[in-house]
Amino acid sequence: MGMAQGLLNAYKANEQRDKEEEAQAKLDALNSENMRLKKVDMLAKYAGKHFTGGGYQVASKSGGKMPVKSSQHYINILEQFGIQEDLIAQSAGYGPRNLRMIADKLQKTQVKYQETYGKNSKLPVDLYNDALESLIVTQRNSPTFNITKYEELFDVKLTDVERLMITPQTNQYPDVAFAPGDLYIQPKATQADLSAADKRGVEFSLSRATQEMFALNKRTSEILKISEQTEGNLSDIIQAEKTWIENRVVEVSEAISDNKDGNFAPLAYLYGNNFMQEIIQYDPKLQNAPLNPAFTVQRDTTISVPNRKVAQILVDQGIIVPPVKLYDVSTQSIIPVEAP
Repeated sequence: MGMAQGLLNAYKANEQRDKEEEAQAKLDALNSENMRLKKVDMLAKYAGKHFTGGGYQVASKSGGKMPVKSSQHYINILEQFGIQEDLIAQSAGYGPRNLRMIADKLQKTQVKYQETYGKNSKLPVDLYNDALESLIVTQRNSPTFNITKYEELFDVKLTDVERLMITPQTNQYPDVAFAPGDLYIQPKATQADLSAADKRGVEFSLSRATQEMFALNKRTSEILKISEQTEGNLSDIIQAEKTWIENRVVEVSEAISDNKDGNFAPLAYLYGNNFMQEIIQYDPKLQNAPLNPAFTVQRDTTISVPNRKVAQILVDQGIIVPPVKLYDVSTQSIIPVEAP
């Protein structure tokens, strides 16, 4: 009885030891594989950083960089942004990684654009297309990647699948980057910017009106002398000029008077356009800003003159300052006067 019990206990002990050894062997194998995968991951990251291509990524609970998706995924994004078909095809030819970079950049730019101009703002399609047309493309001269050498360096044995996925396809795709500033989003003009533009517009317009009144009065005195010398027999050209100046004096004088009473609109309608064209050139935020209409309406208007000869005299006298468009009443045509 005692011997049988001893044999039974010995059997159970051996059985327990076998189970423990088996469990330990499995644990060791798991730890060994985890360690191997860590080395594979390090090798893959090294290959991806220092060599062209390399699409391998070890799956892990901790996450890491997002894997490259299919080219069609990124093409769909470009299509949503209204990119031209030829530019989409060109971008796709740069490979999945570059295509992902392009899509990511456009998405980030769109987020910033909507933050600046509102979620319902129109897509800046021209900005995107122009940026893609100006991409900086550099062909790579990658060194040869010796997979066996790096297996020895990282002390790891790769499977055939891992070798295939990690080995970069050298020189297959170029380096691609957007030119600096090509995706720049112009800040939106603030209320302070608009108020400052209004103030500068009034100051400019008042200064221009003062200069014109001086020129008008000077020319009026000259015509008066001519009239005295000719006993009132002015030529048709000078008479037409005299009538135009008299009407213009009234118009400019009333605008100056209205401005003193707090109404700068008449003054702005006379001179605001030239000023706005100049400041918009130096302050792009005002390009599409909701400027006071008083400064922008004159963009579509012209100054009427009796005829081309009178127009030339008014320009020569410094009363009409180029660049400006004049309307010739006698021929019902536009006379563009360019800046000297």
